[in-house]
Amino acid sequence: MRRTIAAIILATLPLLIAPVVFGKLSDEKFEQLKRKINSTLRSDPKSACGDILEIAKDDSERAVKYLIGINRRALDNHDIIAALEQAFTSMRSDEARRKIIASAPKAVDYRIRILLIDTMKMFSGPDVQDALVRCLDDRHEPVVLSALRVLGVKGTVTAIEPLIQKMEELSKKNESGSRIYLSLIHI
Repeated sequence: MRRTIAAIILATLPLLIAPVVFGKLSDEKFEQLKRKINSTLRSDPKSACGDILEIAKDDSERAVKYLIGINRRALDNHDIIAALEQAFTSMRSDEARRKIIASAPKAVDYRIRILLIDTMKMFSGPDVQDALVRCLDDRHEPVVLSALRVLGVKGTVTAIEPLIQKMEELSKKNESGSRIYLSLIHI
């Protein structure tokens, strides 16, 4: 009896630790979801949204990397943006967190940068603040607004100087400065 129990435990141990070590999705399942998302992004965005959320369950660097690189034309669809936002905020592993933080200032599409910045509201640490400060130099104003908003919400003392500098810089551009000021009032 004990040998049988021990044999069962030994046989199932790799299955129990595999999700922890290798992510929650097998390589095969991950690739299958990628192919399905890529084929349905334009023709059936609702279906793609469900698959985006499914791939986020992998909670890994590879999932973040894939979702960041999703077809830019698909980002015109509000449902896809909402699914990506939900996908990024659902990822909690250190691996996914590091990839989100590292990618926020440099993701190719500004809409993805905004989603990543908004996701960083959930994170803390100097690496988060450094990434947000780097986002203040983005050429797209909505990215800068998002970074300012998250930095303002986080309220760290060391973020004050970059916030003031950016506010002064943008106040020289009257229209942008006004929008920035108004957005910060709502923090």
